[in-house]
Order: sequence, then structure tokens, then C-alpha cells
Amino acid sequence: MHRRPHPLLKLSTFFSCLLWITAYGQVSFEEAFPNLNFNFPVEIQNANDGSNRMFVVEQPGIIKVFPNNPNVTAAEVGTFLDVRNTVSYSAGQEIGLLGLAFHPQFSTNGFVFIYYIDRPNNYRINIARYQVDAQNQNRVNPSSELIIARFTKNQSDSNHNGGKLAFGPDGYLYASIGDGGGGGDPQGNGQNLNTVFGSIIRLDIDVNGDNPLETNPEEPTGNYEIPADNPRVGQSGLDELFAWGIRNTWKFSFDGQGRLWGGDVGQNSFEEINIVERGGNYGWNRFEANSEPSYGQNTTLATNPDIKPIYFYDHNQGDVSITGGYVYRGSLTNPSLQNSYIYADYVSGRVWALSYNSSNGSTDNELLFQTNGQFVSSFGEDEAGELYFSSYGNSVKLYKLTETVAGPTTTAVNGVGDWKNLGNGTNGTVETLLEAADGSIYVGGEFTNVNGVQANNLARLTTEEQWQAVTSGSNGPVNAIAQAPDGTIYVGGEFTEIGGVSASNIASYDGQNWNALGSGTNGLVAELVFDNSGTLYVGGVFTQAGGINANYIASWNNNSWSALTDSTSGVSGTNNEIRSIGIAADNTIYVGGNFDTAGGNQAPRIARWNGSNWSALGAGTSGFVQAITIDEGFLYAAGNFALAGNQTVNRIARWNLANGGWESLNQGVSGNVNALVANGGFIYVGGSFETASDVENINEIMQNISRWSASNGWEALGPGTNVGVNSRVNALAFYSNRTEMLVGGNFSQAAGANANNIAAWGTSFCTASSVIPEYQINGVWQSGENAISLTVGDSLILSILPNGPNFSILLPNGETVNGDYTISSINSNDSGTYVFTTAAGCSASLTVTVSESDTDTDSDGVPDNLDQCPNTPAGATVNAEGCSDAQLDDDNDGVLNPNDVCPNTPEGETVNSDGCSEEQLDGDADDDGVANSLDQCPNTPAGATVNAEGCSDAQLDDDNDGINNALDDCPNTEAGVTVDANGCEIRSGLAVDNFTVNTVGTSCIGAADGQIVVDAVEELTYLANIIGEGLSQSVPFTVGFTLENLAAGSYNVCITVEEIPNFEYCITAMVQAPETLNVVTNINRLSQLLRVSLTGASEYVITFNNTSFNTKESEIVLPLKSEVNTLKVSTLQECQGNFDDTIMYRPEALAYPNPFSEVLRLNASVFDQGEVTVAIYNLLGQAQYLQTFTIRSESEIPIPTMNLGEGLYMIKLTQGTTTRTLKLLKE
Repeated sequence: MHRRPHPLLKLSTFFSCLLWITAYGQVSFEEAFPNLNFNFPVEIQNANDGSNRMFVVEQPGIIKVFPNNPNVTAAEVGTFLDVRNTVSYSAGQEIGLLGLAFHPQFSTNGFVFIYYIDRPNNYRINIARYQVDAQNQNRVNPSSELIIARFTKNQSDSNHNGGKLAFGPDGYLYASIGDGGGGGDPQGNGQNLNTVFGSIIRLDIDVNGDNPLETNPEEPTGNYEIPADNPRVGQSGLDELFAWGIRNTWKFSFDGQGRLWGGDVGQNSFEEINIVERGGNYGWNRFEANSEPSYGQNTTLATNPDIKPIYFYDHNQGDVSITGGYVYRGSLTNPSLQNSYIYADYVSGRVWALSYNSSNGSTDNELLFQTNGQFVSSFGEDEAGELYFSSYGNSVKLYKLTETVAGPTTTAVNGVGDWKNLGNGTNGTVETLLEAADGSIYVGGEFTNVNGVQANNLARLTTEEQWQAVTSGSNGPVNAIAQAPDGTIYVGGEFTEIGGVSASNIASYDGQNWNALGSGTNGLVAELVFDNSGTLYVGGVFTQAGGINANYIASWNNNSWSALTDSTSGVSGTNNEIRSIGIAADNTIYVGGNFDTAGGNQAPRIARWNGSNWSALGAGTSGFVQAITIDEGFLYAAGNFALAGNQTVNRIARWNLANGGWESLNQGVSGNVNALVANGGFIYVGGSFETASDVENINEIMQNISRWSASNGWEALGPGTNVGVNSRVNALAFYSNRTEMLVGGNFSQAAGANANNIAAWGTSFCTASSVIPEYQINGVWQSGENAISLTVGDSLILSILPNGPNFSILLPNGETVNGDYTISSINSNDSGTYVFTTAAGCSASLTVTVSESDTDTDSDGVPDNLDQCPNTPAGATVNAEGCSDAQLDDDNDGVLNPNDVCPNTPEGETVNSDGCSEEQLDGDADDDGVANSLDQCPNTPAGATVNAEGCSDAQLDDDNDGINNALDDCPNTEAGVTVDANGCEIRSGLAVDNFTVNTVGTSCIGAADGQIVVDAVEELTYLANIIGEGLSQSVPFTVGFTLENLAAGSYNVCITVEEIPNFEYCITAMVQAPETLNVVTNINRLSQLLRVSLTGASEYVITFNNTSFNTKESEIVLPLKSEVNTLKVSTLQECQGNFDDTIMYRPEALAYPNPFSEVLRLNASVFDQGEVTVAIYNLLGQAQYLQTFTIRSESEIPIPTMNLGEGLYMIKLTQGTTTRTLKLLKE
């Protein structure tokens, strides 16, 4: 069974029911030879001749020899062999002198074998034999060289050369040879049986006729034989091959059972441990561990079946390059070491012990310790089997495993600023961040969900911190995002489709549509950067862009690809991958990565492009450059290198753009750096490092992120000592007016609080109370509104609350003023929105509306300056001029309308008090049959039928809507309603609750059976237009409809109404898919409980140690048993996936020794940081000792017990709500 590493550190076993226990020391490391330093050591060996000498291979071409004595001095170190003039060497590259092996009969024949790289034309592998000087056993005879074998590479890349030599128990010489370099095995060497590259070869170097001579056409010939049982003898392929499908087995070793253990360095995802067997195919590049990378999809295995690694680990914790070791056979007694394979990660410095059960294939992996910034380039044994490892640099140490020395010490420091999460974050790794021109953030990586929103590897965070999917996303990881000057978004990674459009690793998005960039690249894109002219530079692991040969970098401009070809050499790009790009103000391009030439010119890991030629930055760096930023005249570069410009810098340095030359950032950081960003005089640094240092040997805890400035040095980020994040940082980006920094990576906590893979840091965060507009109107201060109305001539002063912070105000006319703003007499030109911004970047706005005088003496709703009837009685309805009907005399006869019985008196007629003239009183003027004195409608048209009051239907308006009955199609209109020419209501909208829009999520991830359900309260003639997730459909309805068979995602639903012109109702409907099951486990070693946090479902099925139950809780606690615990979690929906884990747990000694005498020691590593109370009672229950300790980073706390008499005692240990009681004996 293969199991991923678990964070539990197994220590000694404690049984509380026993009085006697065996205590083992914690495995750690110490300087093996304090008086010695080494120059880029890559191999440690002994001669196994009884001399107890140590041999150290230095990559530039020297082998050192010295006595295995911890007090050995530099004067006792000799040069065993010097081939510096023979090898091709560059610090940090996998070239130079790499391997050393002593013949099994070395004590009698004096033969030693070395593995080195030279470069007569292309890089070449050399296996050579030398013989010890007969007069001096500490010196090789330099004239005794015999070339055993040579193999010239079939590509120009400098990396993946393997380099390990060792004699097997069969007496044959084994050598590991990498796939030749580049990304993804571009020559297909791993599955090519006609090349040695990507293999382990086996040679018989004793040319004595026992085996047939080699027939390889490469020179020289006849200096080795082919073991008769080599797997390809008599078959197709090279006779030399022992195993194949290898990427780059940097180190291998044989154990006591004769098994060959190999650590194969991975590419983007996994590091492997293989038991290498004769004729085995280990799958590269068709497979990387158990995964199937895109670059190997077209690869056919040379032989079947392939053999999977016995164990592998991913890169999520910052472990990215395995250094194979040995099965331990030394004198240390810790059971974690016994019969375990000890190995490390070169970059992170973590060292593990792996136990392997060959009968069932199961493994158990245990973290032993992590170095304090030292690389681990190689392991080695002395003649007694004690285990050593080397760091890597120009003046570094060898270290030895120990049980008597505590591990590296670190210092907690107070940080600056604070952290906040962004909802539930992402359910996978964040690789890249971009602040767009509109202030939103584009987030790329390898995830399917952001804060509950389905988003495939690409998402957007709005300025209101709301998450959105960016169309349907991509079908592979997104590694880089950039924005063009015209606002177009460019995305690079490792995908073949994005937004439903076919695209090879790179595409652009204009806000509506995705477009491929021609035929794209033939490998993954790692970095995208625009220069000042709008040209896009693309770097990564590819050799072609748009079908042209580009070699790891190309530019895109005017819809076409171009290579960056050196005008002098004619060579394009670099000879290996590019991981970072920076653009200077003068448009000079700087690139970093894992190359040693650019444009055919020497350029170790970092280079400069001036538009026509490539050049180096001094001596470059000794390891990968993974991040570049440019600020204030310096180029900052960071990665996994020890040196820059041949001086020790520890993973980060800066280059003076004006004067040239590399400079350190004090003592650098302790681990890999992945991201850099400059802001406000600080350089912010993210990666996989625990500490940073301003002063040698003072290592301050940073936790994967920090900032540096020339004045303050290194600073941690976070409140108090609760700083940083708990795992790898990949990306950094400032936003919110550059006052807050987004941090992305592969972590679950920031400053101790939950934050899934993305979080925000700032010196302070803007809230609703950070900026409150304050305004003084006519001498009275007020606040709290976001809009105010004033009258022409009012006085206004604008300010903010709280008082004190510096701020500016952006005026409606575009002008910016600092501090309070006074308008002594406001006018209509001052109307508009005023934006207040503090020095911390927090902002708020206030809308000011200015109108003419609004005095209304008679309170009729019409200002006095417009009111033609200034004394309207209270409550009367008035017209636009402020006049009620009672104040009008329409026929100008001197009688007001309410009193005028004859409203249409001809002008000039004399009328009585009722407003009627004599003519109007006598006769029937309109011939309608009703006498004038009784006729209420005196001007009835001829022939019209009238009622008793002399009115025809055309002269009546029963519902008082202004349309007479004869023309009124809607005769019962309610009072006050505005009507059209037909007397019907003119509608401007619908009730806010007229529409109900609901969604039904999909039944499974990837299913297309979701629904949108729309209902309307009023029955009208509606038309709904639905757009989203590839759907565009119109649906007519009157009361409602259901749209089915929908994929998960965002849909825009817009509804129009035939009866209400210009009306439109729009809403975004989200069809949700079930979340991916997410399980996080945490062990409380004091309580011996496993805490399991669950997200993604409403109900879970738990199987723990073969006991199953269901729970709806989001967090459960389970009791751990000793040794193996199995946990399986699933949900009621199969598509959410399953979680399986095996947890190895051994109860640890809380206090020791037992029996104890004068000092009892508390095992501090079992406790969390914080206070622990220790109480000691005798068997009568009487307290004999009570003390509270604060646990920080100590490994143990001594408790003086001289005052206790002999006998049994109960020891009570309490931390928080957890208490454990032990029974120990004092003697």
C-alpha cells in the first residue's frame, strides 16, 4: 500500500501501565567535521579497505581525502584526485565531477572509478578508471586514467545526467544516467532502448573473458564487458541497459539484501523511490509516479508492464527534488532508523525514514528532521555504516546523523500587519495572481472550486471580494496570467482547452471570448510578462511556439510568434527551462530558470536580453532562479541557489542595474523561494522556508513568507509571533490601492487561522468604519450618509471620521485636494461624487446634489419662486404652478371655478354671483333640451344625447382620469393613476417580488441535469433570455417555466414584458454542483485523538479502524490506537470522491526517564505551543510539585525532583482542556 507522508513525528513508545520503559533519543544531525569546509560536495564515500578514511567529491573536479575523525584539521585533508582541467563545470548544474566508486578489491588493485561530464562539442558522459599511487595511498596517479565508457548526449541540455556510480553485490559497476535534460524528456530517451540516457546501466569492468566484450559504437571500445544476464542481451536495445524509464536517478544505493534503492527526481509533480530490478521499466515519461502527464500521453512503453515506485511524494509542501540515501546500518538505536531507507529533499532540507514491507508492498514514511536552510546534495556512509550528508555551496559542511544533539534552533519574532481569509478559498493549489486594471484579481492554479463557486483552474475576485468563475475555465493547471495594455487577459499553463476553445498551453480572453495564440507552445508555460511596448514574453518548458523553434522563451506581438535569437551567435533562447521573467524600465528583458546558456552564451540560471543579444549577469547563480522583480535600480532574483556571483547569499540576491554586481540580502532565507513582489520600499518574499536571517546563526521564524528592506532587514508578517502561513507560497500580488497583499499557494492556515490556499495580508485592513465622510452644512457637522442635498448658497466643509489620518478628496471635476475641503457658497456646478482616500488606501464616497432654493411657504410642494398661487390652503391639490382648482377662474368672469355655475361664460359678459350671464340663464344655448340654468354642460355638441344635467357621455369623466367616458377604455381607473390617451394605466414596472428564480443543482460533479425555475405573480406576456455555460435560449411564458438539463455554472436570466415597454428584469442564477469532498486531519498527541475536519457535503460516511457510521457534523474526534489506524471518508454522492488515509501512531513518552532520580524530563514536542501545567502527587493524593511552563520550541523541559522521596508518583499534565495522568517511579 502506498501512503503519502503524514506530519506525525514518531518518537519513542511509552506504555503508561509499565514502570520501566526504553527511551530513545530524537534523531537529529550535527557537524561531522567542524574544522573542514567543502566546495560544492556531491558525493561522500569510504574505500571499505579498513583505513577508515572519508572521500568527498567536489563538483568542480576535486576528490578530497581525510581521516574519519571529528577533530580532523584542514592540514590533514589531501587531494585524492584533481580533474578540474578535464571536466565541464558550472555551479548548480548537473555537470562536472559527479560520481566515485571504489573497486571491490580496491585494497589490492587500487582501482577507483569516477563519473564526470565534459563538453568537447556537446555534453558527454565519461566513466573512467584510475589507480592509486603506489607510493601514496592518499593520491591517485593522474596518468593512470583509462576511459571505460563515453556517451555523448543527443540534446544540448546540461541537466539530467544522473552521475551515481556503485558496485553491486554481484561485483558489477552500476551507473545512473538521466534522460538528458529539458522538460518532459523532449527526445523520448526514457522509453528508447537504443540509448543509455534515461536508464541505469550495468558493466563488467574486469575485462577477463568472463563475459562478452561490449559492441557499443561509441568510443572507446573494448574496455568493459557485458554481463551475460543483462536484460537486453540477445534482444533489441543496448546490451548495457539494466533498467530504463528513468528520469534522473541522482542517487542510488544497495542494501544488505542486495536490493537497489533509487531516488528518481521528478518534474512538476512527484518525487519517486524505486526498488530497481533487472529489466524494469519505471515508466518515464509516460508516467510520473502514478500520474500521466500531458507531455507523455503519446509515449508508448518500450516494455510492459511498467513498475510503479514503492513510494512517492508531491511538491505541495515545498519538497521538489529527492536526494536518495541508504538503508541505515549504523549504531544509532532509534527504531525509526533501523532497517529504514534514509533519504531527503535537496531543496527543503527535510530528511525522512521509509520502512518497506516487501511482502505486501506497504510503506511507512516518517519525518526525522529538517535542516536549518542547508541543502542535502548527497548522503554517504563511513566504514561502520554511520550516515552523513553534505550541504551544497562553496564553503559548506558535512553533517552526521545523531541522537545526542538537538536539531537546529530558531527564534520567534514579532511580525508586522495582520491576515484575513477570503471566504473558503480554493480547494486546490494557487499558482499565480494578477491584479487587473479594474482592481479585480485573477487567480490561477489547479483547483475546481473557489468559496463554493465552481471554477476550473481560473477564477476572479472582484473589488468587493466576491468570487466568480471565468467562463468554464481550463482543463489543466494555470501557471501564469498577464494583462495587455488594451485590457485583454492572457493565460498560460498546461492545458489543451480553455473556455471551451482549443488552445495549446496559452490563450487570451477579451471579456467575452477566448482565443488561442496560433498553435501555442509544445510544452507548459510558466511565466507571462508584457513589456512597456505591449509585447508579450512567454517562458516555460517548451522548444517551439507557433511552430517555430524558440527554446523555452518566445514573444507574441501583432498576432504572431517570434524567437529571441542572438544576432551574433544565431542561437535562440536558452538551453533549459525558464521559470521567471522581469522587465526593466528601459525594456530590457531578464529571465531566470534552470539553464546555463542563453543565445549560446554562458549564462548560469539568469540572463539578459536587450532586443538583439543575450548576455549573463556576472557569474549568475548556483541554482534555479524561480522569481524576479525589479525595484529602485535593483533586480531581485530568488530560487533555490546558494550562491550568486560566487558569494553565498542563501536563495535570494539582488543585482545592481547601474553598476553590475551581486549583493546578498543579509543572510537570506532557509528554503526555496517561489515568488517576489516589490511595494513601498519592501521586497516581499514567498516560498517554502521556515526562517530568514539578518545575522549569521540567528534564524528568525518567518513561516514561508517575509519581507526585506535595507533599513529593517527581514521581517515576519503577522500579529505577534503568529506569523506566516503553514505551507508553500507560490504567488504574491498587491491590490486595493497596493495596501493589501494577496498570497496564494498550498497552505491551509495563515497566522494560525483557516485560509485555504489564498489569504490577504496588510498592515491594516479597510472596513466600513475606516473612512466615514463627515460634512459641515451651514455650520453644523454631520456624518453617516452617502448622499446629501443642498441649496444654492449653502456653505459646506468636507472631512472624514475618524479624525487624524491623512487623506485626499477626488472632486467631481477630477481635481484632487488634500485634507478638509471648504465651499463657502455652493452652486450647481459643485454637484457630483466626492471620493475620500486615506494614506492607508481606504476610501469612501459622498454624492452631493445642489438645487435652487426649496422654500415652500404654503407647503403645497411647489417652491415659492415657481408658485403662482402662494397661499394655497393646506391639503389642496395643485397644478405645476402651485394653484388649486379653488384658486382658478378659467373663464375670467370674476367667479372662482368652485362657485361658477356657468364655467364657460363668453369673455366680456356680465355675470351674477354664480358666474352666469343673462343669456346663460335663459333658453337652451346648445339645443340639448336642458335649459341654460340647469345645464351643467352648456356646450354639448349638436345631436348628442345628454343626461338630466345636459351632459353627453363625451363631456363626462366618471373616474376623473382626464379622459372622457366616450374615449375611456378603462372606465374605473383608480384615483391618482397616470393614464394614456385611452384612459388606461401607464405602467413603469412590476412589483419587486413579481419574479421568483430558483435553481436545482446538478446531481453530480460534471453532470448536466441542473434546472432553472422561474415563476411570475402577474400573468402577462413575458420573454426570458438565458445565457451561460455555452447556452443561449429564449423562453416565452405567462406565469412560469422550468429550464432543464443544465451544466453547473453561472447563467444570466433577463426577462422583458410586452405590456411594459422598456422594462427588463435581469438576475444571475447559479446552478451549483456538489463540492469535492475535503478532509483535513490533525493529531493531538497529548489526548491521543484524531481530529477530522469535513467539508463538501451535508452528511458523511466514516469508516475508522473498520467501524462505520454516518455523521452530519463538520468536525469529529476519533480515538487513536497504537500503530496502524485506517480512515475512510465518503459521502452519499459517489461523485464527490473518497478519502483514504493510513495514520501511523505510536503513543509517545510524555515524561522520562522511568524510573527517574533527580530530574524528570517533560517531552515538550508532544504538546502544542502554549502553557502546560505539571502537577506531581504522591499516592495519598498530596501535591508535591506544581508548575506551569510555556512551550515554545523546546524539545524537552527538565523538572527538578531532588526534594521528592523514593516511591511511586502520579504525574498530571494539563494543557487547555486535555489532561493526562502518568504513574512513574522515583528511585
